[in-house]
Amino acid sequence: MGWTMVRTISPACWTKHALPSTDHPEDSAEIRLKRLRAGPVKVLQGAVIMRFRKRNALVEAVQWFREGDDARVEHRNGTWAIATPEGWREVRSGDWIVVDDAGNARPMDPRLFASLYEPV
Repeated sequence: MGWTMVRTISPACWTKHALPSTDHPEDSAEIRLKRLRAGPVKVLQGAVIMRFRKRNALVEAVQWFREGDDARVEHRNGTWAIATPEGWREVRSGDWIVVDDAGNARPMDPRLFASLYEPV
């Protein structure tokens, strides 16, 4: 799949069909306002490519090194693991156990954690 057509257009001028003009008549005022705040978009072969920022999320986290650091981590099948909504995931020494606002816990590599989160 090659990218042949690339052009940047003002978000205030793109439409439901990715053609520059006025706002699409089916767009709500809320969508128009979001579009104005979104910054430039690119049109690649008729597809609108927009930029997104990860939402600010407040999470609880503990760095796991050994048994007892977090009660949710269990020894299973010869390895340390934690139950996640997707199933059991392996936990390695140094991983962060991140608990989101829904109470779901997930292990995260320390480098990835440092790139996504900062202390509050």
